[in-house]
Amino acid sequence: MDIIRFDNVEFLIESLGLKFENLLGGVYLSRNLMNLIIEGKHYELSDDNIRIIIPYINPELYQIYETSSYTTIINTKKIDFIKYINNYLGDCIENVFPDTSIFEDESTIIGILHNENIEDDIKTKYLSKQSNKVNLHEVKTIFWDIAIDSNIINPTWKNIEKYISVNVNNNLNPTIVNFISRNSHELSQQKIKGIISDTTDNRLFLELMGSNLLPIEDYEQIGKSFDQSFISTDLSSLESNRMETLITTQGVEFNEYNYELVNEHFPELSLSFTLQNKSVFLSDLTSYPLSSNIANSLLNKKELSLKEKLQIIQTLFLTMLQDNSTLSDSVCTVLNSSSKIPVNNVFILEITSVPLKLGRY
Repeated sequence: MDIIRFDNVEFLIESLGLKFENLLGGVYLSRNLMNLIIEGKHYELSDDNIRIIIPYINPELYQIYETSSYTTIINTKKIDFIKYINNYLGDCIENVFPDTSIFEDESTIIGILHNENIEDDIKTKYLSKQSNKVNLHEVKTIFWDIAIDSNIINPTWKNIEKYISVNVNNNLNPTIVNFISRNSHELSQQKIKGIISDTTDNRLFLELMGSNLLPIEDYEQIGKSFDQSFISTDLSSLESNRMETLITTQGVEFNEYNYELVNEHFPELSLSFTLQNKSVFLSDLTSYPLSSNIANSLLNKKELSLKEKLQIIQTLFLTMLQDNSTLSDSVCTVLNSSSKIPVNNVFILEITSVPLKLGRY
């Protein structure tokens, strides 16, 4: 009698092409009937129905579905079930799988990426929330941009080098710049030197640190990865806070070219640039001409010793002292601290009318 009833039900389901909207009563259905429903795809694709089917196939997979839905479906190894899901995978990842499905494994992520039947925006939305990452060499080149946009590529300089290697003659595109920005903290903990080629290292340093592409907080983070400095690059278009970061981190070499660059385009940073590199500055004062204001500031800085201030005074021109009483006062203060002879502005103007001989100070 049971066999007859099943045959009748089977005939009705098959002949009418019935699809069960809700299988919540599936726990009470016979195994034969459940097999018929699953193998014949006689059910609507919904989160509730999938949660009924998975434990029927393999009870051990039920809990895993919550956090890695498609991976769990693949792991059922139930061919009819997997094929049905695959036929509507785009709809499943957009509307069916739970929002908690954020731990798909690497092979599943690659499978979704390479699925040409899923729209790019649906792929990106689902993959963007995944916690596991893959490396770029595992992804077909045509899907690189989606992978980078989805942020499911491991944030390493090797992966970045591989991505930009196909665009060696072009500037960094917004896709990779946004990726670097999103992962600036992780990347800042990886030193570039020796990890990627010197050519790529130089290119990234120039395009990232020599530009305003990155938000300033990411710019500061990414700078930690580089072990080089600008020697004679035109950085005049750089924002002031970025130049300040380069100066602070010794990302710009102190030389005649950069000294002039900073003085002309970043005058507010001239003093800090000079002080940070005072040993180079003082070793060749004639190569680094001083403005009256900078000279005055240096003479009032505690970071400089008396001897170093006297070195600076010896380079000053009479006209600078004549035209700037504040600077003249500062010179007097320094000289008074180095000699028992009282010094005033008149005295300064008199002695600077001939070459200074301050060796005795």
